Amino acid sequence: MKPDAPTPEPVVVESAQFVSAASLRVRSDWFVKMRWGAAVGVIILSSLAGAVANIPLPQMPIIVTAVAMILLNVVYFLRNRRVAPLVIEDELRVVKVQMLVDLLLLTILINLTGGLENPFYFIYVIHVLIASLLFKSRDAYQVALFGALLFSFDVLGEHFGVLPHHHLEGVGVLYHDLLYVFVCLVSFWLVLFAGAYVGGWIMHHNRTIKNELVERQTQ
Repeated sequence: MKPDAPTPEPVVVESAQFVSAASLRVRSDWFVKMRWGAAVGVIILSSLAGAVANIPLPQMPIIVTAVAMILLNVVYFLRNRRVAPLVIEDELRVVKVQMLVDLLLLTILINLTGGLENPFYFIYVIHVLIASLLFKSRDAYQVALFGALLFSFDVLGEHFGVLPHHHLEGVGVLYHDLLYVFVCLVSFWLVLFAGAYVGGWIMHHNRTIKNELVERQTQ
């Protein structure tokens, strides 16, 4: 007589997700480490721009922004040390807020270092791709929209004189051409939302497959 097959363990709802509270905390800790390097890198590169490349940049506002990034990072670090990763919704919310604040600080730094003349503005895409891999499509699109609106406000604000423009020597005068600004913004929005769509589509496909496997295991 064959022994009865072992009863499968109940499937935890959180296991149907590709992320958990614990894994999100690991990613949050990784983001904290990256911010330390980013803040120090901003200070060093802005100093070298004036000393080596003879590109005058507003040093004090840049340093203040970098210091703000460091202080916020201290808050994130202490929070991760003192609060246990138990609820996935809480961890998702914290990571999302951190990403939105990062985009705001990035926009300030882009404004202080040339705006549309600064080729590093496509760093926005990195944030959107990460968001599309961590969050559901709606949240990823919200991050993309927030970044696109921030950058568009900066570029158009500089073009129309609402915000100060810090010119990068040797870049040229195309920045002052409204058609050039429009084309750059269209391409930026296209790349940003294309990144959100591709990343979201891949994760949606993977989640669908995993949900089917979890359902079969439960049955």
